[in-house]
Amino acid sequence: MVTLSWLTCFAVQAHPALASNVWVDRYQDRLHLSVQIPQDQLFMAAPMLFKEQQLQLDQVTAYLKPHIKLLPPSGEPLTGQISNLHPVTVNQAPYLAFEVNFNGKGAVLAANRLHYDVILHRVVTHKVMVSIRRDFYQAIFPNHPELLAVLHYNHYSTALTHTTDSWWRGFKAVYMAGLEHIQEGTDHLLFLLCLLLPAPLVAKGKKWQAKASIGQSIKTMLALVTAFTCGHCLTLALVSLKVIVVPARPVEALVAFSILVSAIHAYRPILGGRGIAIAASFGLVHGMAFAETMSGLGFNLPAMLSALLGFNLGIESMQLVVVVAVLPWLLLFSRSSWYSPFRNLASVAAAGAALVWLSQRLGWTDDSLTQQLDDASKLWPWLYLALVMLACGSQLSLLRHKWPIRKWS
Repeated sequence: MVTLSWLTCFAVQAHPALASNVWVDRYQDRLHLSVQIPQDQLFMAAPMLFKEQQLQLDQVTAYLKPHIKLLPPSGEPLTGQISNLHPVTVNQAPYLAFEVNFNGKGAVLAANRLHYDVILHRVVTHKVMVSIRRDFYQAIFPNHPELLAVLHYNHYSTALTHTTDSWWRGFKAVYMAGLEHIQEGTDHLLFLLCLLLPAPLVAKGKKWQAKASIGQSIKTMLALVTAFTCGHCLTLALVSLKVIVVPARPVEALVAFSILVSAIHAYRPILGGRGIAIAASFGLVHGMAFAETMSGLGFNLPAMLSALLGFNLGIESMQLVVVVAVLPWLLLFSRSSWYSPFRNLASVAAAGAALVWLSQRLGWTDDSLTQQLDDASKLWPWLYLALVMLACGSQLSLLRHKWPIRKWS
């Protein structure tokens, strides 16, 4: 023991000691651990697992099992099933990765502490970072894990129980994620605005000429948004539940293509009476893109269904906010002669952005321009203010021509 301590101190002086990482995924019926441990620290704690400096994976499970347990309030400690042992490289250092599953709803959920002393029982300077990575009922998701504890020598356990578990807390978190996904997703938001641009108009031939009534405009917009919503809800559920699997890059390229088609249609009516079908088809594409956020959550079925409902409602809420905020001003603006050049200019700008995204997502260009487009989301409030001012200015101009101010002689 003294010799090992001296060796450990020498290693610390030579380079910073590497820490182990334990990520906890908490479900309603089980507990899952993903673990990474540095091989040099493992050698200090259990040199018998190495032969000619090579780790013997077939002997590791027997060493790990008694050092990882769940501690219930009463009764015997629970041991998990260790699987998927494999070497990995983390920050250019050799690690050993493995998983631990604790199954059995009643006993596992009753356990309120995790006992973990792999390496710690021998190497006094070692540290273990324990983080909660997935817990729907605590609103903890993989992209934002929460540090639970730092284990060290003579401090081998940490509490796992939470007294504030709530379905509503997880639901609210994914609802907010849906809101933010549209709010920060410049491409999805631009597609929606391209659908809104020609809503106040009626196509005659290959040109937008007649002005639709308010009722007709609202009816058209509701039909388009409903078709788009049905499309993306379907594919979002299918991809998130892994009923179908689609590659990310082609989907993102199709999203850019959908913006390009919608922008051209806003400039000149190319879709004719097929607008509803096209909106539904593009909704299928956007739903696959939305699913990229959901597919990484890895929840079990009940939590995933709740997450899908909350995420969809968040998306629809933000889309509704955009429609309610923008459509009235477009209807007002469309009554003036200023609207046609405004719509054409906005359509060309949207088509240009779509071409930049399409080129980058097909691998033809780098992402320097797309980064600038993504940063343009900060300009949405100012663009909205400009739309309001243009709409109001156009109406003032119409009123001035209708009731000219008499000059006093």
